[in-house]
Amino acid sequence: MANKLKIKQIEGFNDLITGATNSYWISGSTGYKSLKTNNNSNNQATGDYAISEGEGTKASGTSSHAEGYLTTTVGYASHAEGLASLANNDATHAEGNATTANGYASHSEGNQSIANGTYSHAEGRSTIAGGTAGHTEGEYTTTIGESSHAEGYQTVASGICSHAEGGRLPGGEFLPPPSTLAGGNLSHAEGNITTANGFASHSEGGNTRALSDYSHAEGYGTTTIGINSHAGG
Repeated sequence: MANKLKIKQIEGFNDLITGATNSYWISGSTGYKSLKTNNNSNNQATGDYAISEGEGTKASGTSSHAEGYLTTTVGYASHAEGLASLANNDATHAEGNATTANGYASHSEGNQSIANGTYSHAEGRSTIAGGTAGHTEGEYTTTIGESSHAEGYQTVASGICSHAEGGRLPGGEFLPPPSTLAGGNLSHAEGNITTANGFASHSEGGNTRALSDYSHAEGYGTTTIGINSHAGG
């Protein structure tokens, strides 16, 4: 059968599945038992056991996989896919458009999102997951505190185990973040331009500020100052 697949040995790499006439895979650039696609697109597989496919991709980490267009893997067992994404640490995964996974075992996806923290996850558009095990989603959101979560638009979760959500309506004039800030440990800020700076504090509504520990500010334009205080209106 003319189109029957066959096994071919290429530069010491055994058990390589190829086409009947031309090989789809060839030995990688310098990596031991590495592979790259045979398509004259300057793909490079320089890490041991690495795979480079697509166009202009570079798999330099051991056992890493780069695919798509101009993607790069640096870390051990890392994976980059999409357009110009970078898996920069061990066990990382970067996908989408120009995303970067810097933290160990981190994951970036979407558009220009960055996962800097260990075990962090950044998704959406231009988000930054900076804290260990932090999670960002939406647009222009940022996590700084460990195990924090920021979502919505221009929100920041800087406290440990904090949660910021909501924010300004997207599509208007870009203003410096945060639009919603969860600054205290275990704090929760939600709504429009709210701030929760106290420990275990909660702010919600519009332009509210929970500045003291265990305080709760809700409504519009309210502020809590004393411990265990509540402001509404």
